[in-house]
Amino acid sequence: MNHAQFIQLCRCVARDIGLSGDGGTYFYPPPFLWKQRFTLRDVRLAWSRAFRKQQASPSGKINFGLYVHIPFCYSRCSFCFATSFPNLNDDEHNLYVKCLEQEIRLLDFPKGAPIKTFNIGGGTPSALSERNLEKLLGLVHRSFDLYACSQKSVEISPVNVTRRKMAILKDAGMDRVSIGVQSLDDKVLKSNTRWQPLEGVTDCYMNVRAAGFRCVNVDLMTGLPGQTLESFRRTLAAVLRLRPDTVSIYPFRPQDTTLFYQSGRRLSSKDIALRSAMAQEYVRIMDALGPSSTVNPNKTQEPRLMNQMDYYATQFNSSIIGIGYGAVSHAFSSLNYRKEADYSNYIKRLSAGRFPLLSGYRLNAQTEMRAFLVRRLAKKGEVSLLEFRDIFGLFVEHVFCDEISFLKKLRRIEIKDNMLRLVTDDPLDREVYSKIFLGKALLKQFADVIRRHKYRYRDIQLELLACYS
Repeated sequence: MNHAQFIQLCRCVARDIGLSGDGGTYFYPPPFLWKQRFTLRDVRLAWSRAFRKQQASPSGKINFGLYVHIPFCYSRCSFCFATSFPNLNDDEHNLYVKCLEQEIRLLDFPKGAPIKTFNIGGGTPSALSERNLEKLLGLVHRSFDLYACSQKSVEISPVNVTRRKMAILKDAGMDRVSIGVQSLDDKVLKSNTRWQPLEGVTDCYMNVRAAGFRCVNVDLMTGLPGQTLESFRRTLAAVLRLRPDTVSIYPFRPQDTTLFYQSGRRLSSKDIALRSAMAQEYVRIMDALGPSSTVNPNKTQEPRLMNQMDYYATQFNSSIIGIGYGAVSHAFSSLNYRKEADYSNYIKRLSAGRFPLLSGYRLNAQTEMRAFLVRRLAKKGEVSLLEFRDIFGLFVEHVFCDEISFLKKLRRIEIKDNMLRLVTDDPLDREVYSKIFLGKALLKQFADVIRRHKYRYRDIQLELLACYS
């Protein structure tokens, strides 16, 4: 395979990972390659090993994050890629919380392992009743060591958020709230099967503040089907008038788990350009605010304003204990795993006292180093040689001399000022060239699949732009 063919392979790999809605850009290797079956015993051993490695970590940056997934929603939005489904039945929610308790009991996580970050996500965690919220939070506090937890964050929907629910969350020590607004344009919401009146968003925000939360983030999306630049401006302006602490934006990417993608729809080059224009408008408006109380969380250095679980996981490969249906787990240098996709089987097995069926991928020091490089180079375009050595105890230029040598021949990488840096300002190039560090064995797996399904890659440039621009 010559250089041009190898880069084309990396483009195809970037396309497949970008379109994957199961955390392909978050985990190494992507979850759609996790084919091996694992048992509860395997998982317990993995967490014991991860705990020992965390204790021995010279950098102190390898820690544990606890993520609890609530899959229930008011409706299934056409842009949503998460594991979720409409269900507002309180009795079924109560059964789910009981199953979470059983899952945690069977997992038997190492006693004394300190949890650095705790997130409740979904789905829509605030869809739970007040009674079930109290049960869930009590369960977590009894089961895990949250004494040194630096952030306890929860995602909520603007729909049906009562003051009592927010008081329950605050009394349980939750200290960051992220409100999923996405858009305030009625036409956009309707075309994406989402119901969310403006007054509901305002009431929700007031209830959050009334409970005493001092860190409130609002999530918005750019490039939604039916969204215009003007409607995005109006939404952002309305949100800024509420004065949240941060406003985060997420580009709509038609991943393969979205109803949008599954219905056969795709983004055009015009759609992608409009999405980029919205992102640029966000940066312009947020930069113009100056010392305003509302900030762009991507530019702040204040830890309380960041999503710390994402920060530690993506920057330092920290472990994530995923609890609940749809939650994915990463035990550092030991194991990645996820539960089977059948919700009824998840409930059935736990109700009978058995752990859910699992698939996953064994990890070691090499896979952790590759994950670190791929993520850092894709997102930032550079890696600190000193930081790599601090975390892994090795020299990156020695461990990955073949990959670095290949990129040097292409004049696409340089080592300067203790930084390993891709020689490109194009985000898409960063995504493609970073995939070289996936390693020959994994790239060969992709190559075999790509060779059998060449027809999938006819519109690869447009799909790459849809995933990453």
